[in-house]
Parts: sequence; C-alpha cells; structure tokens
Amino acid sequence: MSKRILVLALFNSLRTLVTKCLAIVLAVLLLIPLTACNPSTLLANPDQPPQLVDVILSDPKTFNFVIASDETSSLVGSMMLEGLTRQHPITGDIEPALAESWDISDDNLEIVYTLRPNLKWSDGQPLTPEDVVFTYNQLYLNPDIPTGMQDVLKIGETGAFPQVTKINQRQVKFTVPEPFAPFLGVTGASIFPAHILKETVEQKDESGNLKFLSTWSVDTPPEKLVASGAYKLKSYATAQRLVFEENPYYWKKDAVNKDIPYIKRVVWEIVESTDTFLTQFRSGSLNSVEVKPEYFSLLKKEEEKAILKFIMVVLITPRAIWHLISTQENKTVNLSSIRSSLAGLTISNLGKLSLMLLIVREW
Repeated sequence: MSKRILVLALFNSLRTLVTKCLAIVLAVLLLIPLTACNPSTLLANPDQPPQLVDVILSDPKTFNFVIASDETSSLVGSMMLEGLTRQHPITGDIEPALAESWDISDDNLEIVYTLRPNLKWSDGQPLTPEDVVFTYNQLYLNPDIPTGMQDVLKIGETGAFPQVTKINQRQVKFTVPEPFAPFLGVTGASIFPAHILKETVEQKDESGNLKFLSTWSVDTPPEKLVASGAYKLKSYATAQRLVFEENPYYWKKDAVNKDIPYIKRVVWEIVESTDTFLTQFRSGSLNSVEVKPEYFSLLKKEEEKAILKFIMVVLITPRAIWHLISTQENKTVNLSSIRSSLAGLTISNLGKLSLMLLIVREW
C-alpha cells in the first residue's frame, strides 16, 4: 500500500537553537510524494499542479520589502526576490544566485559579479546590472529611505559604504573600503526592479516624501509586483490567505535545465489562533503548521496511533524547506538524500544552524 504524507515544518530561531538545542536528533527519513498534498480547503482535481498549504499568524504590513520591518512581509519578499548570491541550505556555503560567478581582487577590495545570461523579471523584462546598481545606490544606500540594510552595508570601524558601479551589460563592481570577509553573504540581499521603481525614487509626494515609501503597499494588485525568485504573488485576501504561483522566468530553470520549482503553487493561510490552525492541521486542511511545545504531547499520541510521524533534521535557514521540497525531481522529496547531506554536520556547526521539525501524516 502506497503511503502519502503531509509535511509540517517548524523552524526555531537561531537564538532558540543555540541556547536550547544542543542535541541533534535524526530520525528515520521517508520518501514524500507531494502530489498527495490536497487539503480540503482547496480541493484538488487530477489536473491541479502540486501545491503546499502552510499557515502564517498575521497579514503582511507591506509589499515594499526594502522598508519592511515585520516578519510576514519579509517572508513574502524572500519567496519572490533573490540576490546576487545565496546561502546553501545544508552546508551554509555562499553560492551563485542571480550572479553566476564573481572575481575578487588580490587586495580584497574589489568584487566583480557576473550576472547569469538572459535573466528576466517575472513580467518578462530583462534583469540587468542597472537593477543591481539601482538597488544598492538608490534604495539601500539612500538616506531618505529607512532600511535596515544600511547598517548591514556599513564596513569596518569607519562604517563606510561600498561603492557599486556597472562595468558592462553583465558585470557590476563592488568596491569596499577595507577587506570584509562576510561581504559575499551580504550581497545575497534582494535585487529590485529599476524599470518599475526608479521613478518612485525620483519623485516626491505632497508631503515631500519619496513616492517610493508608499509604493508596493498591501493594496497593490499582485500583477504589479514583479519577482526574480521561484514564486510570484498571485493573490492576497486580507485576513484570509496569500497565494503564490511559479515564476515562469525563474533563473534556475535554465541553470539546471529542469522545470522547477516542482511545487507550482504555495498557499499561506492566515490564521491568528494557534489553537485554530492546529485543529485545521489535524483535520487535513493544512499541510504544515508551527507547533508550540505544549502541543507536542498531543501530537505525539497521534503518532502512536499511526496518524502522524515525527522527523527531526537540522538545516541552515528556514528557507531550506523550500529548497529541499521545491527542487526535488518527480515531485518528491527524497529525505534519504537529505540525511546524506547532513552527515558532515558536527556540533561545531550549531552556531549557524536552525532546527526543523517535520510532522508526517499518513493515509
């Protein structure tokens, strides 16, 4: 008899991991067919593409991810936008994203990034070095825009900012005031579309504020928001849900020559009560929820009844679940391959790990 399962991912923060989770538990890992994920709240038919239904506790405050300060808005941005680099979800290594490569000068003061060829935004417009220069010089380093990236980009004791310049149609150069080892990771910050946002930075409203500050509010039609990541926003209903669909121009499709992400649709149900979303998960309406410690004993009893199974693995970042699920071939997650990837991790890695708890439902 085939087993079909739903997946729950719970990611504790880095602080929680470091202070409380000094023991790493690895349990038996299973093969997960995602085509089985058809919650009753969004009934599927055989022609429906694979989807995953998750839950969040609050509405986003803005879709302007440059100035977003709330967790939900930032999570939405991480689904839609990517940077020049990215962190591998298992090893923590910095690897290429929008940039296919980079060259560092001998004195470690210049880094030249080469963008992947034929990059496009989700609206089909080219993604170019102009977008990179615009993002850093006119958004992140703009004194009239309140963004936490300015603190991130301060380098050394002087707190000087990097200089960002275009070299040619595929290359952009970052010049730093002094060698700064973490800088490759810093350039994982999201890149934004100049062809849409540039005018909003050059114009002010009646109050003298940049129009950019009121751009991409939660009232913005989803089709006006462009993406460079695996997903773009399809719809948003206040206090109900956010729905993401695949970005047809996602750069990794060409990079690996595969139709990824394999999960074509992601739904985030907005449920403010933890009691409510736990009930919905137990009834099969949700694929995943965040489980508080006080609910563990209840769900453990259901595991004993063969309703649920618990799997605990360690990952670098909360986004790792999307990497592990969305990029597996044949719409499955081979968790045995995850176990192999984790084999090299040691206790010394705990400073950069997050914890993921998977709860598996069988039927």
